[in-house]
Amino acid sequence: MKSMRARVVSVERQASILMLNIQLVGSSVVAFPLSRIGGFTASHLRLPPEAVFDVRIEDRGGSIAWPRLDINFSVAEMIPYLLGITTSSDSARRAGSVISEAKSAAARSNGARGGRPRKGII
Repeated sequence: MKSMRARVVSVERQASILMLNIQLVGSSVVAFPLSRIGGFTASHLRLPPEAVFDVRIEDRGGSIAWPRLDINFSVAEMIPYLLGITTSSDSARRAGSVISEAKSAAARSNGARGGRPRKGII
């Protein structure tokens, strides 16, 4: 599997929404509104087009930057976030942080028996 590298195809206005289209290696294209990128505020989106459309590819395609706005992001980190893709560690972290009556009862039961048993010496 090739590493994820990106090439910006265009930043364009569609029905008053600024969209960023990113072409990935392998010709896949991902498009999303700029307002979903962390760092873009409503005031950024009202700037002159030459500031908003000044998009640069950096780190050999690994990140995209708007130098005039001092905004940049990593493609490998941002695309899964924008597409709603989570990793198994993200899911496990959320599952472990859930508070339920069953987990509370199990913790009380373990505490009544002296808590978690010590690890044996190997």
